[in-house]
Order: sequence, then structure tokens, then C-alpha cells
Amino acid sequence: MSLLPRWVHRSWAFALGYFWMPCPLCGESFGGHEWRNVRKPDGRYWSSSIRVRGRVTYANGQGICPGCTVAGLGGREYSLAELDKRYMDAVGSRYDLIK
Repeated sequence: MSLLPRWVHRSWAFALGYFWMPCPLCGESFGGHEWRNVRKPDGRYWSSSIRVRGRVTYANGQGICPGCTVAGLGGREYSLAELDKRYMDAVGSRYDLIK
């Protein structure tokens, strides 16, 4: 995880041609320069992608943000309904704070 503000990451992603998109699990926007597997303390890696049941995705996976990667949410298969619920729960709670 980076201590830099999100706007710095966004600027870097756009300047170097990386993608900038919301995480399908939590809604936090992240860039292609941040998309990587993260090493665990025991030397193994957390997966930075998920499989979506019923959908063909590039390289059989869809990227997730570094926060969800470190939380161990990668490397799993999710249904579209599960993704929608997780995403709306995360984004909806942020929207409620703005009201």
C-alpha cells in the first residue's frame, strides 16, 4: 500500500498510459501501475485478480485494488450478484457520508 494521495496515483496512471478504474469489490479507484500480486510475510503471494462466474475476462481474471489484494480477497471466483452487492455496499456507504 502506498502513502501517496490517490490523485498522485491517478496522474501517474494517466501520464504513463495505465488504466484507472474502480475496484470491482470495493469501488476504490486504482491504476494499472498498482496492479500486482503482493508478497505475504511467509514469502507466498496474495492474488491481485478475481474470476467472475459466467464472464470471460482477459487472462481469466479481473484486477482488484491493492487494498483488496492485501485483504486476501483475490484468487477467488465471484458471481455477478456477489460483486454487485459488495460494490454497492462499499460505494453506498461512501455516498451516505456525503449526504
